[in-house]
Amino acid sequence: MFTAPFPEAPKSDDVVDGRLPHSPVEELLRIEMHHRLMNTFANLCAILERELNAPDPRSRVALDRLVRIISAHSALHRCLALGTPRGPVALGEYVTKLSRCLSEAVLEPMDVTCDAVTDGGFMPAVQAERLGLVLCELVINAARHGFPHKRTGVVRIEVARQDHGWCCTVTDNGGGFPDAVPAAGLGTQIVEALVRRLSGRMIVQSTAEGTTVTLLIPLAPATLRSETSDATA
Repeated sequence: MFTAPFPEAPKSDDVVDGRLPHSPVEELLRIEMHHRLMNTFANLCAILERELNAPDPRSRVALDRLVRIISAHSALHRCLALGTPRGPVALGEYVTKLSRCLSEAVLEPMDVTCDAVTDGGFMPAVQAERLGLVLCELVINAARHGFPHKRTGVVRIEVARQDHGWCCTVTDNGGGFPDAVPAAGLGTQIVEALVRRLSGRMIVQSTAEGTTVTLLIPLAPATLRSETSDATA
């Protein structure tokens, strides 16, 4: 089994050896948004090419299917939008909705399913938005790279509340990479940087039976103070 701990952050604000800069969070989110949009367009182009090459004269059926997929991508982007009200977010409901949007937009056309199991609890909106971006990237990476020799697969999101934070896992039943972790691409670098903004830690474990990415996210100070106050009241 290969296990990779959360790496150290780059020290420079400039791109060094092609790696992502240690940017302010606003710039980081802009880069992530652009990266996600580029992945979306790539996915849509690949789907369209498959439809055009299919020996199916019922073009209207194919077009209707593409419209549904594009609409599902729109719903996914709305779910991840930064316009969330700045109050606490019910994390279980948010992750469940995110899982459903990911399934409809990205995973189902790839014959991959996504399950979500979550605990109740709240997270500040800013944290929830960043966590949503991380989970989105991890799920899509698992679906795109985890099943090279399988026709179908399953990606599972679990969000568990712990005493002083959250434990979030993204697990797939694909082939894994038991010998060594692949070189980090832009998506992985964005995930690592967002996890740093959450003051969290990321651990990757992979075997021939699949890959699990674990995120350990501490409670925001305001949440911790509120719960401590409630417990002593």
